Amino acid sequence: METATLFGYTTHEPVPGSGFSAFRATRDADGAVVVLQSLPLPPRQREERVGFLSSRLTSVRHPALLEILACGPDARGLVLVTPRYGPSLQGMGPLPPARVVTLARSVLAGLDVLHAAGLYHGLINPSKLHAEEDGAVRLSGLGEVQGSAGEALIIGAMGRFLFPGGRSERFDAPPLPVWDLFGLGVTLYELLAGCCPFGSEMAATPMVPLFRAQSGAFRPISEVAPGVHAPLAAAVHRLLAPRAEENFSSTDALRDALAAE
Repeated sequence: METATLFGYTTHEPVPGSGFSAFRATRDADGAVVVLQSLPLPPRQREERVGFLSSRLTSVRHPALLEILACGPDARGLVLVTPRYGPSLQGMGPLPPARVVTLARSVLAGLDVLHAAGLYHGLINPSKLHAEEDGAVRLSGLGEVQGSAGEALIIGAMGRFLFPGGRSERFDAPPLPVWDLFGLGVTLYELLAGCCPFGSEMAATPMVPLFRAQSGAFRPISEVAPGVHAPLAAAVHRLLAPRAEENFSSTDALRDALAAE
């Protein structure tokens, strides 16, 4: 990763769990500690992708979104500079329904800002939600899926968070809310129930849950998390619909459904 002199930052050790795609770094000017993340982009239209993403990622600001302080091109795509972030919510379920609803409302507000900027996340999941010291939960991974639009994504079991109805082949296509709402639904289910909605074969056969996600086959959340109230369960079930016409049409529609909680 060619970042030793990029933006005037010096890289150090990898961020745990990042697979060597993110590194702790210090800003040479003042010693501030940040994270440098490599965002590989497909060779096809790479220059256009770099220009589109860099101009937007650094402009979106919301407490629920991990801020992109700066970004710039490298040999593989983009390097993003972000603040340090807290531990992810991966494996943290089951959580109290009230906390999960509060988290969902915060993420929805962040998605409104993201979508208004012509951006989408595309792979919301617990590993991209970080609990911060100030009590906030912030969404990381901005640009990772959108930057690869039109190219094959090899993400294994994480594919269960991708909207089964697909997304545009164009990286600059106006985002549809369902591209993010589906992944949010799978995430809410896992945080409420502590398990995958599409089965428990994740470790041995990761494609089975993916196929079930595509078919809309999931275990009702009441069977694994009986403490979840009916309105919240219904909202989560609808978020798992694999077709756009059966899912929520907007973040506002989901927000209204959560108002009963």
